[in-house]
Amino acid sequence: MDDMSLDDAPQWEKRPHSPYPDSGGESQPVSDAEAKGESTRLLSPQPETKDSGKASGTTRKFCNFPKSIPFIIGNEFCERFNYYGLRAVMVLYLTRYLKFSEDSGTALFHAFTMLAYFTPLFGAIIADSFWGKFKTILILSLVYASGGAFVSLTAMPIDDPDAKKWVPFIGFLLVALGTGGIKPCVAAFGGDQFDLSDPSQISMREKFFSIFYFSINAGSLISIFLTPILRGDVQCFDNDCYPLAFGVPAVLMVIATIIFVAGYPLYRHVPLKGNVVVQIFRCFVRATKNKPTQPTKRFLDRAISDQFPVSMTCIIVPHFELPVGVDRICG
Repeated sequence: MDDMSLDDAPQWEKRPHSPYPDSGGESQPVSDAEAKGESTRLLSPQPETKDSGKASGTTRKFCNFPKSIPFIIGNEFCERFNYYGLRAVMVLYLTRYLKFSEDSGTALFHAFTMLAYFTPLFGAIIADSFWGKFKTILILSLVYASGGAFVSLTAMPIDDPDAKKWVPFIGFLLVALGTGGIKPCVAAFGGDQFDLSDPSQISMREKFFSIFYFSINAGSLISIFLTPILRGDVQCFDNDCYPLAFGVPAVLMVIATIIFVAGYPLYRHVPLKGNVVVQIFRCFVRATKNKPTQPTKRFLDRAISDQFPVSMTCIIVPHFELPVGVDRICG
């Protein structure tokens, strides 16, 4: 075979084999010991890193979901069963058992519904600014379960007619307050379980919300069908069995709380960041108290100070003009 000079050799023969190609496309020569060490490192099994579910919630998986997700889904299913089961027979309970007029019964029912949808505003503030989502859900779930049990117990015969008519509203009030800790927190807490730095977790979070809202509808649908059957087809105390109709949802709420607590070691907890409603309120208060040293174009410009974050004003007025010398810190 004829000798071949280095210049005449094919291009691939000129390049030394290296596992470290540089950015310019040229490889740097390495010693045999370095190449052998790199090959050994690549072929050797790497130890798996272990992380607690509480710290990240992403290393323990259930069908590619964080293992904490089934506990959150189960909690939401049971809670919705309780709420809609109670609502399904509430008007009949008020008008037929407690002897309210139809107008009064309807008004009380809508007052209860309004309160149940208004209290989540305060539940979100407590969760974001003080207790965190897990503690808020846990404490108000206990309030929720206590209210359901109280309604069930007071549906039994009571000799005092005044107590029979008004004491059950203590239970309804507790349920309305309890749902305020569930509605704004559980879905957000479920979203916290996903590590968005992992691209695969982003798509799994979208699937989680689909399953989550399916559990809401499944729990409410089953309870709306089942609770009236428990009331009408079962007789107790010579009347429709309201204690059973309210008692089964109350038991489901207790189960919901137990399921939620059982998943504690697997949950991923996100640090508190403050509630945007509170921050906006503080922004308005700050703007009201501050006396501008120079005219401002907008009222909220007065909220800008060394103590108050400019980013809060950016939330309300995204494109306002900052005074000279003040940097924009939106984000």
